[in-house]
Amino acid sequence: MAGPIKLLLSLGAKSELKSLNRKVTELENENTNLSNQLLNAENARLAADELRYHINDIASENTSMNQLLFRTVSSVNDIHTLVSSNAETLGAERAKLKDSEATFTQIGVILQQVGNNLSQIDSRASSTAGAK
Repeated sequence: MAGPIKLLLSLGAKSELKSLNRKVTELENENTNLSNQLLNAENARLAADELRYHINDIASENTSMNQLLFRTVSSVNDIHTLVSSNAETLGAERAKLKDSEATFTQIGVILQQVGNNLSQIDSRASSTAGAK
């Protein structure tokens, strides 16, 4: 009787051993899958880090360009103000020049009239002196 019991126990052990071997194979496969997932997650983290550094670089460059733009806009505004002020000053000078030109023309007319009057006085003086 010891033989059949031994055989029965041996069959149970073989069945248990096969079950455990299947379980070990399943766990090894799961371990491989999890290792692959972990590797993929690590690669995704590295890609995300590189992307974050790239985005930070772009943001820094964008900030520098904005600062340059605002300084440029400020300079353009200063130039615009200066040109506008100079235009106003030139407009005022042009008005003064027109006034001076009109005054000069009037003085020329007056001097011409004075010259004509002096010529007439000279002619009269000559004719009066000749008549005496």
